Amino acid sequence: MYAQLPGYVPVPAAYGVEEADLSLQIQAAGWSILSCLWMRAWHDRPYADHGHSVLPWIRNEVLLAYLRFPRIGQPWGWVRAVRHVWRHRHEVGWLELLRQLAYSLPHAIHYQGYVRRYSLLEVWRHHRQKERRFLLTSTSRDGRLVVRLSAAPKARRVLFIQYTNPAGYPPLEHASRMLARSGWEVEFRGIHSNGSDGLEFAPHPRVRVRRIRYQKPGVMQKLHYLGFILWCVWGALRWRPAWVYASDVLSAPAAEIILKLRLARLVYHEHDSPVGCGAQDGSVLRQVRKSRNRLGRDAHLILLPNQKRLDHFLDTTSSRGLAFCVWNCPSLDEIPESAPSRPLEGPLKVLYHGSIVPERFGVFILEALALCQADVRLTLIGYFPLSNMTYRDVLMTEAARLGVSDRFEYLGTIPQRAELMARGSSCHVGLCMLRIHEGDINMQHMSGASNKPFDYASQGLALIIPPDAEWERLYAAVGCSMSCPMGDAEKLADVLCWMAGHRNEVAEMGRRGHAMARAEWHYEKQFASVLEQMEERAGDPITRRRPVPPRSPQMNSQASHLK
Repeated sequence: MYAQLPGYVPVPAAYGVEEADLSLQIQAAGWSILSCLWMRAWHDRPYADHGHSVLPWIRNEVLLAYLRFPRIGQPWGWVRAVRHVWRHRHEVGWLELLRQLAYSLPHAIHYQGYVRRYSLLEVWRHHRQKERRFLLTSTSRDGRLVVRLSAAPKARRVLFIQYTNPAGYPPLEHASRMLARSGWEVEFRGIHSNGSDGLEFAPHPRVRVRRIRYQKPGVMQKLHYLGFILWCVWGALRWRPAWVYASDVLSAPAAEIILKLRLARLVYHEHDSPVGCGAQDGSVLRQVRKSRNRLGRDAHLILLPNQKRLDHFLDTTSSRGLAFCVWNCPSLDEIPESAPSRPLEGPLKVLYHGSIVPERFGVFILEALALCQADVRLTLIGYFPLSNMTYRDVLMTEAARLGVSDRFEYLGTIPQRAELMARGSSCHVGLCMLRIHEGDINMQHMSGASNKPFDYASQGLALIIPPDAEWERLYAAVGCSMSCPMGDAEKLADVLCWMAGHRNEVAEMGRRGHAMARAEWHYEKQFASVLEQMEERAGDPITRRRPVPPRSPQMNSQASHLK
């Protein structure tokens, strides 16, 4: 078959032309292409060869159009090249990008011996080729393996939208993978965020993540936000998902428009509730709050990670949808069958991971490390949000001043959770302290919403938690934690010294937490009722409101049986 085609164009850096060119040739010859995302091709080439930039793409967009498109369609190659220039102007710089654009024409003429142009109809069919899905089943007959090919049923779709980096919220990754394992096609639409941009989802063939670039605050950010809303609405209009999963407050306007147009059913998952009455907010944020309240009333499914927050949400929005309290637990795939074994001798290893801000990781922790006479090592993993970018220098300066630099290490952002959880399995204690104050409902009711203690417990770490009634009912009652007030360096030093001298007790705390993680504290259990509702109602007519019977505590809280 390959001998009947014009063949491969030997471009040294063929990014943007190689696969697109061959697939066009194959389809124009009347053949079909099998796309299997589980199959991987290994390129036995030097690692440095993979460190290419966008520059070859600019030349090759023009080259592909010159070699394969009819003359009337060749300007499309220049349009795509200019699009690359515009998108990457901040990364590479205008001068180098425009230089590559100028080299595009001589680059195309150099390969004019490979010209084999197709009709506009053939190019259009290749560009708009509809994907068909098949199921492969195998049976054994007379000692031979027989493989049958049959058309796959139409996959259900769910569109996640959030005006942030979705990888910053582990529950979104867990929910998407559960849906994908159930046969759903999942697409995320978010943005590159400043701070958590190093985080990313583990690849999955049924999960696609699309993000637009981050825009700094100002007038342009408001236009950027408007463009994001239109992009999400267009995605729902074109892709026609069964459900739209809005997972932050800033996604509410886009989700509300989608719901009003009856393009999809709606799940609203609020990880962080808006703080205050909104009197100090600007006009845009005031409209976002109003949209969020209307969305809370009309959404089909409501998810919040804490029961007190959920009750407050239902009271303020008069919600008519089904409501669930879903804790931010790790996936069952991330929890080992038995708690990792650790040596009872040597240094006590303490871990903190997550967003690094003074309210969660204060300087007093380094002071406690200096006061503690035992051999305690502290590992810090995570990212500094945009509002606290200078806090890293503060911590490093304090560590040097206190003389604990040799016992304190910062590993930066670990992109994927698999490596993060592996790091946790080598530590003994997990820090999940925070400053609880009356002015922030999120900080007041963080138990169940914070993924740190669940992540630590899943790897068999003992916990240090704030002395709050909600936290102690959830963790101390199980026997997997000790409490310490935020900001008290002497108290924390005492707790660390005790843990360093009672390693058997610390290991037993870890085993208790791990057992709870395997039995209750995993996302498959927390999200099961939501997944069931999404499965059952995927084919229902789309309405803005769906009256439901009066709620019971069992409906609103999956944690009631633990209490």
